Amino acid sequence: MRGIWMIVLGVLASLIAQPARAEGFARCEQADYLASFDARLHPEPCEVVASATVHWHGGSAIVRVIRPRSLPAGDSAAIGRFLQETAVDVGQAMDAMGGGLTLPETTILMSSFVSPREVQEGRVIQKGTWKAEALGIFGQECPVNYYKSHYAGTGGDFVFTLAHELFHCIQFASFRAMPDQGWLVEGSAEYFAHLAKHQATIQFADQFNQAIPSTALDAMDYPAFVFYAWLGNANGPPKVKEFLAAARSIDGAVSSDMLMQFAKAYYETSIRLPDGRSLPVSPPPGPTVAVHGAMRFASPAVRPYTFSSQMIAFDRGKRFELSEEPAPADSRTLWRQGGSGLFGPTPTTVRTCSGEVRYQVIRTATRSGRAASYGISAASSSSTECACPAGVWQETPASTRNSVEQSATGGGGAHYISGTRILTLNPDHTGSFTYNAVEKESRTSAEFWLHQVVTGGTHFTWKVVNGILLTRYTGSNNLVTLNNELHSPRGVVRETRQSGAQSIGHNFNCDDGGLHLIGPQGYRPSFLPAGTAFNYNVDMHFVRIGGVPEAAEAP
Repeated sequence: MRGIWMIVLGVLASLIAQPARAEGFARCEQADYLASFDARLHPEPCEVVASATVHWHGGSAIVRVIRPRSLPAGDSAAIGRFLQETAVDVGQAMDAMGGGLTLPETTILMSSFVSPREVQEGRVIQKGTWKAEALGIFGQECPVNYYKSHYAGTGGDFVFTLAHELFHCIQFASFRAMPDQGWLVEGSAEYFAHLAKHQATIQFADQFNQAIPSTALDAMDYPAFVFYAWLGNANGPPKVKEFLAAARSIDGAVSSDMLMQFAKAYYETSIRLPDGRSLPVSPPPGPTVAVHGAMRFASPAVRPYTFSSQMIAFDRGKRFELSEEPAPADSRTLWRQGGSGLFGPTPTTVRTCSGEVRYQVIRTATRSGRAASYGISAASSSSTECACPAGVWQETPASTRNSVEQSATGGGGAHYISGTRILTLNPDHTGSFTYNAVEKESRTSAEFWLHQVVTGGTHFTWKVVNGILLTRYTGSNNLVTLNNELHSPRGVVRETRQSGAQSIGHNFNCDDGGLHLIGPQGYRPSFLPAGTAFNYNVDMHFVRIGGVPEAAEAP
């Protein structure tokens, strides 16, 4: 088993600064002890640079850092601080994963060597690739190598990498029947390191983006961490522990439904790390298929345990009917309007009155290598069908929840409770967007939280230009009212404020599901500082509740 690469051991360069007194460690003089870390090492006296105890519910274990006396002395005080921080963080992460985990006594050797050249399952591992390596259990002890490195690092890097390696030691002791496969071993260790060390640098998301269209999940190693980030986010950290304890192969561990749930969260970019940050993934949309008339939309090849994505562009001015052909039982297919928002079942009808309409289709399979195919018929749209977007529309609960609960910069805590928004688009091109008691709560801790009810709305005129619904405010007050209750240990403070409402300048289309407003791709507010992460979805979805004209004007 291997420890994380590309981040840390350069921290040792900054720590090897001043001599320190250290206790001896006689095991190093035993014939085979140092060789259990690295075959290039021979018996010699060692010193304990620092030690700490990891405590968790149900046990404790000593973790120590040693060095051969032939190496320069390190700054034991700094190493000791980082080791103590690691011990606390790892113990808390073990508790977060639930009972039944064991960490053996662990010894970390600061080595004067770079990692050796190796061949693993036909793959050449070049000399110097690894920065750290957990080696199994010898006797009652888990040896870990920290190799010589030319990379600079920080104390936070040291804690993160050591947490990754200590989880390998936990794996050796707690999941003895778990296969030694990279997607299980390395992916879960990277997740555990994020569970232990919050706000750490996020790695391997880009590699996952590049790999998942063609590389099966069980053929990955570190990039599989994205799977465990989803699993822990969706079901809690104990589910990750249960998964690893039961996993013997991907066939038995990841069901067809589970795989699609993972794919859905990945493409909706809704996965969050244990510290609440959004996982910065950039799912590839896949190739675009243009639909101009009647055709058969065949499933592409779908390699088991990968994600297949396509964009489907329906030509304007038509009514398309879709009929799904029988699909393999292990396959799953979901559709969504545009390239953002929430996925759902396949639409049976697509109307393209006001312009081209695009859908994204994602497919998964666990055995068969293909998913659903569709027969598509087409006819010119009638004037009655093209009454959209005139009418009275109520936002769907899922759309309101998405608007209320998402965070542009990766924060979290908002919880949608109730209420809705009503969009009125009159045939005379006047309209309004009204908040009907949209209620939410935002919690920063158990003691501090905000209860908020939003009322009011905007009035405007509207028009359609090149398939975009544009609105222009009328009147003097186009603000919503925020009715706030601020809860703290001191009591409740009530206040009323006004704020700007959601503006409308969206691509749109109508189908049997209702009116869909699709926000501009790549939208980013100008007030955000350069480099600030931004992930916000301004799509909105509505169902008609009134205002269907007998013969609507052309928008």
